[in-house]
Amino acid sequence: MDKRLPFLALVALAGCAPAGEESSSSGTSEPTTSATTTSPPDPVLHASFVREEKAGAGPALLRLHNATGDQILSLTLDDGRPFSFYLVEPLAVTDHVITTSDDMFEDAILSIHTTDTCVRKPFHEMTGPLSLEPGHAYGIHVSLETGFLANIEEDATPDPYVGFRALVADPSSSGLSSPAPSELVISTSAAPDGEVAFKTIFSEFPEPYVLVPGSKVNVDKVRFVDRTGTAHETSAPFVVEGAHGYTLHIADKAMDGAEIDVVLEPVGD
Repeated sequence: MDKRLPFLALVALAGCAPAGEESSSSGTSEPTTSATTTSPPDPVLHASFVREEKAGAGPALLRLHNATGDQILSLTLDDGRPFSFYLVEPLAVTDHVITTSDDMFEDAILSIHTTDTCVRKPFHEMTGPLSLEPGHAYGIHVSLETGFLANIEEDATPDPYVGFRALVADPSSSGLSSPAPSELVISTSAAPDGEVAFKTIFSEFPEPYVLVPGSKVNVDKVRFVDRTGTAHETSAPFVVEGAHGYTLHIADKAMDGAEIDVVLEPVGD
């Protein structure tokens, strides 16, 4: 289960040194110099797209079959979402969602709901492929006998897709006592809304995957707004293709092993 914790930075803001002043004495004055302060240059930021091709890192598709007949179910996986599936009615089947797991028995947390409670229930047994391979689709069938049973079956090969997730190391947050979330937007006509957007305060855990249909994604722009409100953007379009999943790292240096790395330039709003 996702163990991310709320981000909190407790640091003080440094003051500016005052500029020097000329002497007001009526006597002979000595040459004086003025101390000036300048703002540090905006850090160079990189957007690095790193392929994720291993189970548990790269994204697969999963849907839930509630075969219990009389229980309302929710299911959480280790993918950064509070619930991968929420309030699934008896005998209902959900749509596929994009997720990750290399051990479903370890990652899957089942809950049942009544009119006023939500109770976690362990799986008594789980069968089928427990490792979800990127680019594949699966169904998890949950039933209730002497305990809760889960059978995972591979579904038909899905239509091509690319999943993007974000992992942000925002250097601007070091001087802020109460930072706002960083905002990251991938602009692409392949996404249903024309963009893939993230808001995050975490630097240790990636944001959940967002699915973009197709095997190739034409990226028009990457825009990053850091926690001080400064915007940074790419200067040219590019194409992402060749894998089912990518982690987009935002940091002050390029990531080792990045398939694509672009520099984000500060821009005025």
